[in-house]
Amino acid sequence: MTEIIKLTEDLINKIAAGEVIERPASIVKELIENSIDAGADNINILIKDGGKKEIIIEDNGKGIPKDQVELAFERHSTSKIKSLNDLSNINTLGFRGEALSSIVAVSRLEIETKTAISEVGIKLKFEGGKLLEKKEVAMNQGTRIKISDLFFNTPARKKFMKTTETEFSHIIDLIENYALIYPNIYFSLKHNSKEILVSPQLSTTIDDLTYLENISYILGKDIAKEMIQVKNSMNDTIKLTAFIAKPSIYRKNSDRISIFVNKRYIKSNMITNAVRNAYKNLLLSGYYPIALISLEINPTKIDVNVHPTKREIRFPDEDALFQFISESIRKKLEEINIIRVIEDKKIIKVKQSIKKDSDQVNITGSLENWINEPVESRSIIQSEQFETVQDEQTTKIPKLKYIGQIFDIYLIFQGKNEMYIVDQHAAAERIQYERIIDHYKKAKIKTQILLSPISFELPSKESQQLLESNNLEKLSKFGFEVAHFGGNTFVVKKVPVLLKQIKDEKSIIEFLNDLDISKTFLDDRMFKTMACHSSLRGGEPITDLKAQKLLEELRKCKNSFSCCHGRPTIISIDEKFLEKKFQRKL
Repeated sequence: MTEIIKLTEDLINKIAAGEVIERPASIVKELIENSIDAGADNINILIKDGGKKEIIIEDNGKGIPKDQVELAFERHSTSKIKSLNDLSNINTLGFRGEALSSIVAVSRLEIETKTAISEVGIKLKFEGGKLLEKKEVAMNQGTRIKISDLFFNTPARKKFMKTTETEFSHIIDLIENYALIYPNIYFSLKHNSKEILVSPQLSTTIDDLTYLENISYILGKDIAKEMIQVKNSMNDTIKLTAFIAKPSIYRKNSDRISIFVNKRYIKSNMITNAVRNAYKNLLLSGYYPIALISLEINPTKIDVNVHPTKREIRFPDEDALFQFISESIRKKLEEINIIRVIEDKKIIKVKQSIKKDSDQVNITGSLENWINEPVESRSIIQSEQFETVQDEQTTKIPKLKYIGQIFDIYLIFQGKNEMYIVDQHAAAERIQYERIIDHYKKAKIKTQILLSPISFELPSKESQQLLESNNLEKLSKFGFEVAHFGGNTFVVKKVPVLLKQIKDEKSIIEFLNDLDISKTFLDDRMFKTMACHSSLRGGEPITDLKAQKLLEELRKCKNSFSCCHGRPTIISIDEKFLEKKFQRKL
């Protein structure tokens, strides 16, 4: 057996740092939380190379007394708690006393700090946890911390850091969220000396209108004007204040569901799922709402001490909290008529007399049972008649007679022995998808100059993502001309001819949301997004001639049987099924 030894303090600190400091954003989080706890209302964040090279946090908080600064960098040193009872009643963002010791162990760090009663401040310089310098400095009240060369002494951790763009996107996300929940604090974020985000510090008195104004500043006025407020309480122990977006705006991921508990920014799959559940049937699968969820809960009822990062919270009754959040949001959506309130379907009893072989047969059936019975409908490419056929030509859609449109989306056609139902949007999307690919390969994507250029704003994070990795240049390959107008504002001057519906700020933002600019622009994702946005939509009436033409164009597609997202374009129900349902043939 290998000899058991006691680890050195240096090694212990580096191991502990691995739990607390995952990436540059982890450092920013810990330091701005310290600034907020110190009562700062002005916090400046300066970043170089996504935080890999340098992070500077400046605040005007209370500062640290000169005789306590060194102690603050020792493990488990904190001013936030003093006893076991305090651990079950946390009222501050920080409390574990691990952050500063973890940061200083894996970086080069300088701190300058001064309290209101001190005549001068104090400056300390560390390298890998070792104190190199200590001296007095002239400065205003507050604290300034500079971190350089993160993970310089732990190369195994350093090599796992992502690109500058990725690391900085995590920092933007963090600052945006804290700026949203603290409208009384001025936040300033710069990256490589370029101003990225400035929050307005609207008022020291926070009310609901202040939050909405703040959302407008941080996320943009187009998102803010679609937000509605939700307020509710649960047994007087939990208060919910939420701002939720109408389903007309959405995301391709959950990064705009911001969750706060006692103004602590957290991640919670349970709460995220509760929000998504409230939007059930309002958003397509794979789409996420935009929401700011703020919960006020008695600190003694929750456990914040779950993980060193303090990003997880344990709740006493998660099932009840899930229902409370979901139902509160759902009710508000119903109140503003986003959701149609439909009465429970009545079960209709149908009594029929069918004459067969001169006998009277009484049949009593339930319409509900008839509807709910499994229907042997299927994509026609999977129909029995095609299962064993290998020749592609035989799997083409046959010549069909157009009957009509139902529900403003489904087109009914009649074949020899089958009824065919076409999803008009899915079919149009397939046609456009293959057409766009063909035009792109032949460099034939036509553009049109907009008579009035469209200006639009994006949140800081999305703005940076659009500017990075030549994304504007990539958009030009597909017929767009988008120029950066400064800050988070862009101007669209040209669009592809086929995207006629892009005519205002809302439509271009909806297009970019579907494209998901948080990811690298891939040609196929652009093809699919353009196809979706240029196709005949559900809810649009269609003439007989256009319906027949749509089917003919669908028949010519290389893959006629599914849209570019994999949904079926056409299904069939054979005559025998209908005969069985109407008991014409038993």
